[in-house]
Amino acid sequence: AAAATHRHPTSGTVVFIDMAGFTALTEAHGDEQAVGVVDEFEYAVKSSLLDPTALIKFIGDAAMLAFDTTAEAVAGVTAVMDSWASDGFPELRVGLHYGPLTWRAGDAYGATVNLASRVAGHAAGNQVLATPSSAAALPQGSYAPVGAFTPRGTAHPVQLVEVKTGAAPTSVDPVCQMRLTRGQGVATVVHDGDRWELCSLTCARRFTTNPNLYLAQLRQPTAPPPSTGLPPGLIG
Repeated sequence: AAAATHRHPTSGTVVFIDMAGFTALTEAHGDEQAVGVVDEFEYAVKSSLLDPTALIKFIGDAAMLAFDTTAEAVAGVTAVMDSWASDGFPELRVGLHYGPLTWRAGDAYGATVNLASRVAGHAAGNQVLATPSSAAALPQGSYAPVGAFTPRGTAHPVQLVEVKTGAAPTSVDPVCQMRLTRGQGVATVVHDGDRWELCSLTCARRFTTNPNLYLAQLRQPTAPPPSTGLPPGLIG
């Protein structure tokens, strides 16, 4: 679904918000629950945006938005993430890029859109990444450099910063990648000295069979690589 109207600026900040680990959730809990999560995500985006015309469209488990300024984009992203902050949902990851926009039939196209999408794909759960062009207008201290990556289909690296939104740290089930309040998991598994909370005994059993597989799937490009070692022990 697309927004009914939009200002169609010639330049702006494009935002992609998607659910980290949505494929893992579908594999672990099935299509019906996954569809329900997508419905909840669409509702969270639509109901929390102060400017509904910022919404361009939904693409599967992702939302594409466009704002006149990065400050407006960060405010919109923060509102969506706050609305989404409850257990049983995957974490959100966000990418922002400011640049020229080309419009056709209410949809935005071009290099700015492509790069914003790539930046979102590089983010970890509960993380907002932006390019320098989009962060330049933000107050000093509201973001921090996190290095560079080379987007797929391009030859040159792009520097990135992490935007601070005040989102609280969360615990994530490594199998289905649902967010859990710390201490509220059904089971806890220890692997290489790290404690992992899981939403169900089913996820706990799957994790104990091949922990490194699930930790590799959970890991994002900006996160440290998972450790290896002795098999995990189920302790709760």
